Amino acid sequence: MDALRIAVPTSPLLQPLIERIEAVAQESVHVLRVPELQCAKLLLANRCDIALLSPLGYGGGVITADFRVIPSTACLLDGWTHAGSMIFGKNLGDVRRVLALSPADFLLRCGQIVLEEQYGIEAELEQGHGSIDEMLAAADAVLCHEHEMQDEQGLDISEEWDMSFGFALPLAQWVCRNEVALDAGAEHDERVQEFVDLTRSFATENLPDLDMRHELHAVADTEEREGRIEWKWTERYEQCMESTLHLLYQRQLLPEIPAIKVLGRD
Repeated sequence: MDALRIAVPTSPLLQPLIERIEAVAQESVHVLRVPELQCAKLLLANRCDIALLSPLGYGGGVITADFRVIPSTACLLDGWTHAGSMIFGKNLGDVRRVLALSPADFLLRCGQIVLEEQYGIEAELEQGHGSIDEMLAAADAVLCHEHEMQDEQGLDISEEWDMSFGFALPLAQWVCRNEVALDAGAEHDERVQEFVDLTRSFATENLPDLDMRHELHAVADTEEREGRIEWKWTERYEQCMESTLHLLYQRQLLPEIPAIKVLGRD
């Protein structure tokens, strides 16, 4: 069998899921590190066999291709996680322009959805450049990832998502083309387990199923916010993903409501 082609996004937030991918990838695996949006395009074009996709990437592809979710590691943001923030300019009236360094990233697009749902801000998410301060000098708000922030204070995207819609934010899960699992020269059940074990082996050693996040305020009488990141595909993750896919359809980001198809089950 030819080497498996595996596409992974360059997002630092998802690094715990792929920390050891180069170490375990030998002749049987070819790793493609690309921007998040490109992962879905590669899998849809059959230019890779397995990819770490957002729900939007999965939903846009499974409509036309035979995608399957690999029930392995995943990333679910529940409550305050500091994974991404919405930062507003000072002395602000109407928010008319919103910038981001990577506006196509799913987490930041979710932030844009929250701005509209929670605050009635209908602004296109535009490409930004430079530091957060530099972008705020040219716009009214900035959506950013945790690694792009320094000391800036803003609204937490996953916390605001939960308050807006009542369910946690699924960020990424492993997806493969079903025909790759079927055409493997091995029993299908064995192939499913092989894909699960392989993608699990990419993760940080001893990656916990649950990572608690706590915010420590400089002001002692301010309430501490907290949340968690779940790093495993579970029934709860699937329920949150289903709700998210319905929401993306309602927002016209998907042409129809896609089914969640799990490798070895559907």
